[in-house]
This record gives sequence, structure tokens and C-alpha cells, in this order.
Amino acid sequence: MRRFLISLIVTAGAGFGPSPLCFVQSAPDAKDAPAPPIQINAFASAGYTYNFNHPDSGTNAYRVYDADDRTAELSVVELVVQKAAVKAWDFGFRADMVAGRSIPKVEAASGLFRDPDTGKAHDYDLQQAFASLVLPVGSGLKLDAGKFITSLGYEVIESYDGYNDNASRSFLFGYAILFTHTGLRAGYSFSDRLSGQLLLVEGWDNDRDNNSTPSEGAQLAWTPNPSISLAVTAMA
Repeated sequence: MRRFLISLIVTAGAGFGPSPLCFVQSAPDAKDAPAPPIQINAFASAGYTYNFNHPDSGTNAYRVYDADDRTAELSVVELVVQKAAVKAWDFGFRADMVAGRSIPKVEAASGLFRDPDTGKAHDYDLQQAFASLVLPVGSGLKLDAGKFITSLGYEVIESYDGYNDNASRSFLFGYAILFTHTGLRAGYSFSDRLSGQLLLVEGWDNDRDNNSTPSEGAQLAWTPNPSISLAVTAMA
């Protein structure tokens, strides 16, 4: 049996915009532009959850990031080291290191910081770690290799550059969306409004494949103006 995932995302209205992870950035034509510097960014999130039902277990049922009742916790601290690849033959990289009480335990990929047999995760994770190269094909064909956050879904687990006011506690975010992929990703911008990407990965939420067949994915994203965007993604 093969599993298929298809998502259609449409956003519109003032203040709405695509997640930076859903769309491929184009490579500028300026060949003599200086190489982007190495950037270091940080993010932290903390919260308190109170359940008026006061479950005897101390656990909130069907919750993802806020499972502990009447508990103040440091959800995540993230440190990102990255160098962007924007023009032909640019080499870049990105590494996102996270630690905290809730988020790393939920998003950790099987085979890396999660035991593939018991499912046990830790209070730390390597959320992303990939290298990038832009090939001189048209506007620039960007290749990423390693572990990266999924392109499916409007809500993402990314922190400082994926934060949006539309994040929720919905079941569709916590239980239906993918978190990360490990493998290869190719992105290309056909114009300022239309871009796409292809994926060849170890399934989803797996750092180590659990079968003999890789997963394939594709996305086409269209942004006719800054307040309207549409993305169609499929994975099998």
C-alpha cells in the first residue's frame, strides 16, 4: 500500500502571507553581488497551560505541545546558524538546534534523536541541518541536501522565521501535518509569482527510512500579489 498526501493552501487578506518555508526563493541575477554573511539567530518560547477539568493524570488529552496541565514550561530555545545561497554557484548551509520541554519531543525524527523502536525522544533536537547549492540554470536551480522542515501546510514548526499569527492548537496541525524530511530538495522560480520544488526524501518525520522505497514530493506555488497566495503540494 502506498500513502498519498495532497494539500491545497489558499490565504488571502491583509496581514496574511505565505510561510517562508512554503515557497522557493529566487536566485538574483546580480552575478557580482557579495556573498551573504553567516547569520546567527535565536528564538525562545515559554508558556503556562491550565485545564479547568483538572485531569487526575496531569495530562491534557489530545494536545500536542501543551500536554502538561497546570505547568509552566520552557517550550523551546532555538539557535540557528546559516549562510544563504542566492546566486549561481553559491554554497550555503543551515543548522537549527533546539532544546526545551515540549517542542523537541514532538518534532524529533525517528532514527536521529528519537528511538525508532520505543519512540522515545529527548529535550533536544537537530531540527534542520542541510547544505545548499545554486546551479546556473535559468533563474537559479537551488539544491538542498540534508534534513529540512516540510513544505506541506501553512502552519510550521519553525520558530523565528516561520512564526505567524495564524498558529493554532488544531488537530490538523498537531496530528495531520508532517514535520520534517531528510533527503534532497530542488527549488526553482519560474517568475516573481510562480515557483516550484521537488523532493526525494526518507518519507516524513524519519531520519532513517522505514521501508525500501523513498518518498517523492512536488509543490507549485503561485503568489499573484502580496495579500493572496496559493500552494498545491503532493507527496507519495
